[in-house]
Amino acid sequence: MAQMKAEAAPQCFEGELQIRAMFAEADKLIDSGFLCLLNLPVKDANGRLQGQVNLALPEGRLDSEGMAALAAEAQKLLPLFMAARRDR
Repeated sequence: MAQMKAEAAPQCFEGELQIRAMFAEADKLIDSGFLCLLNLPVKDANGRLQGQVNLALPEGRLDSEGMAALAAEAQKLLPLFMAARRDR
């Protein structure tokens, strides 16, 4: 999540080279057939990062419209992130 905090933007890692460079568990992910990994930020009304949604897909090549649609869906989870923090 440190990289997500630094960039505060959706991230997409496609293909073995990108996945191996970013994930310690790359072999397990690739062996499971996941070749597209997405990290989508979930921000509050003030733009502060409250969490992230991670998706693993068998293949990638998402265009900017597809990424925007997935990011918008991830943002709908904000109430769950906020409720989880209040429960601690």
